[in-house]
Amino acid sequence: MNHLLLLLLFGSTLTCAAAATPSAALRPAPIQPAPPGSRQPRVLHYRFDLRDPTHIHVTLGLNVRQPGAELLLLPSRWAGQDELFRAISNLRVVTPEAHRWPASGASLSPTGNPSRWLLQTTRAGPVSVAYDLTQDWSGPLKHPLEHRAILRPNLFEFTGENGLVAPAIPASDPVHVSFAFTGLAPPQILVTSFGTAGQQSFDGAWSEVRNALFTGGDLSVRTLDVEGSPVLLAIRGPWPLPADEVSRQIGKILAAERHLWDDTAIPFYAIVIAPYEDTPSGGGGSGFTHIFNLFLADQRSFTADTASLVAHEAFHQWNPSGLGAVDDTQQIAWFGEGFTSFYQDLILRRAGIIGDQEYIARLNLTIKEYLLSPRLHAGNADLRRMPPTDSFAYAEPYLRGSMIALWLNAEIRQESSGRYTLTDLLLALRAERSLPLTADRIFSTAARFVDAVAIRRLRAFAIDGVAVPTLPGSLGECVAFNDRPVWTFDLGFDEASLRPEGVVQGVQQGSNAYQAGVRDGQMLGGYSLWNGNAEREVTLTLREQDGKRERLSFLPRGTLLSIPQAEQLPGCPIGISDLP
Repeated sequence: MNHLLLLLLFGSTLTCAAAATPSAALRPAPIQPAPPGSRQPRVLHYRFDLRDPTHIHVTLGLNVRQPGAELLLLPSRWAGQDELFRAISNLRVVTPEAHRWPASGASLSPTGNPSRWLLQTTRAGPVSVAYDLTQDWSGPLKHPLEHRAILRPNLFEFTGENGLVAPAIPASDPVHVSFAFTGLAPPQILVTSFGTAGQQSFDGAWSEVRNALFTGGDLSVRTLDVEGSPVLLAIRGPWPLPADEVSRQIGKILAAERHLWDDTAIPFYAIVIAPYEDTPSGGGGSGFTHIFNLFLADQRSFTADTASLVAHEAFHQWNPSGLGAVDDTQQIAWFGEGFTSFYQDLILRRAGIIGDQEYIARLNLTIKEYLLSPRLHAGNADLRRMPPTDSFAYAEPYLRGSMIALWLNAEIRQESSGRYTLTDLLLALRAERSLPLTADRIFSTAARFVDAVAIRRLRAFAIDGVAVPTLPGSLGECVAFNDRPVWTFDLGFDEASLRPEGVVQGVQQGSNAYQAGVRDGQMLGGYSLWNGNAEREVTLTLREQDGKRERLSFLPRGTLLSIPQAEQLPGCPIGISDLP
């Protein structure tokens, strides 16, 4: 059964109010309006007909500034998913009789790229373009299908990257965008990055619209009070996690992150938690404008792994979203994803959700996965050319950035004799968030804290794939780094087999997978693994010819190697002042 838990959190202390249907829609303030004297904003109007959530009719109204040809971009590639344009159909210019936007002698023509169309106009003025948005995949909702548009009878979810057709607007350009949602009959609920009303609008950088989330469906709702602010709690179907426990833990995480960023004035924030289907364990998520989503396997407690995922996605409210408009997220993935990965467990330690030993264990896992990755020395440009199915290439920016953050924190502490940490670098970037966020800006801001030699090394680590070392003092005087034996990660069969409805190939005799009963030709119905972690079991769900399913589990261990691992010195607790 599909079910969904939605939390709009405005604070960290939960006090329950009587259940009620919200009488007024929640509206966020703009993130960062264009400064006075800046470029005139591009005006766009989106209208969504939600009468059939499996087949959403979308109308885009835009103003053509001068006659000629303008490029329209369809969804293409995002979060490792290709050909997102398959969810778009029936793209056309709408006639004046059907909509209030006149066609201005407009027409649409395809290009050689199916994600790019040309809008031809004979005169300036308003134009209306329409298209249909449908789900372009079938079967159970499991990773990585959450990154494609989800359109089901009782649940829809899409993003600016996988559901919006738009002109080619630079990420940092100012826009005024209105959103109208019709046909969603009560008791169905709508929640987007910009509020819960049927009429919404946004003024700010175009990147925030591209990074928006739009979701809704048949949800039960109650209103809570969190430190004097409203909390909308909507649940679709039975959810095994107690809502109060989830709210308290997420509240701790958000409070710790707001304290770190010195940013408590967040008028609107949403968290969407939805289930994976036919998935025994694990989870994933994505951070968006004012909102993030989590997809979790069925679980009965709020685990440290879930808390870490929450901390990661919530941190995206600031990194990179709150540090400046990003034109090329892949160029700075080592920063936007990697530095966020470094902080996610630090946040749990700051919030008291995990202790010193668990924090160090999680840090050691990152160090191990990084040093044992087959993509360790791949340059940034090489990683971008690798296919999205290459899980090691996908994970590399997360791991590399985490290690760069650990190293850079040590350099900053040493250069400043302990006066500054990596967090001061992030706050310096946030103070100048009106500037676009690029690799060069990150390097130039870091140059205020470390010398030219360190900046050259930073570029080599981030861009060229030079291996990042561990440095003493990264986490204060109570943590040392010593070489220890660790297991390499080895599935024991071809990784290419891990795809929906895949067939197992290349099983190595003598491997742990072979000893668990994995054989060539077996049909996969699903799988769960922690890529690169040889200490967490891999679980394969096999499909039999008679429709029955069998689960096999094993540790994906290869050979023993010696690599640096963090160790807490006896009798020496890690203090909050030791953390970035």
